[in-house]
Amino acid sequence: MRRVLELHFDDTDSPECTDAIEAARIRLRQREAAAMGLRLTPPAPQDARRIIEFAESIRGMDGDLLCTCLGGVSRSTAAALICLATWSGPGREDECMKQLLAIRPCAAAHRDLIRFADELLNRGGRLSSAIERCWNAHQGGRTP
Repeated sequence: MRRVLELHFDDTDSPECTDAIEAARIRLRQREAAAMGLRLTPPAPQDARRIIEFAESIRGMDGDLLCTCLGGVSRSTAAALICLATWSGPGREDECMKQLLAIRPCAAAHRDLIRFADELLNRGGRLSSAIERCWNAHQGGRTP
């Protein structure tokens, strides 16, 4: 049986950023894209919700899960991490991130998508902080 979840957003940050400098950088990037005729669509909470619902719908199925996007670094790895966190349950966020890094060593999960999933899964920031903690340990202190 094959199940597919299609998400339609770009590898860009959410404008919900609380850091003023980061928010200005996001707006500048969006203006530059608009000047070239592009419209960047960031992920939204409903995208994280769809991934969680998808993960729940395939829980217990035999086979492997393939998460893919154009770059294969942030969006697809975020989707994979959200699936792992959904299946593993609370308190195992670091374990999920370590498992993801074992499969995809360059994984730099999209922070906004993970933040949305963290809230939806009621993880209290543990899923979001697992990204930094595990990445730093994996890369010897370098940040993505």
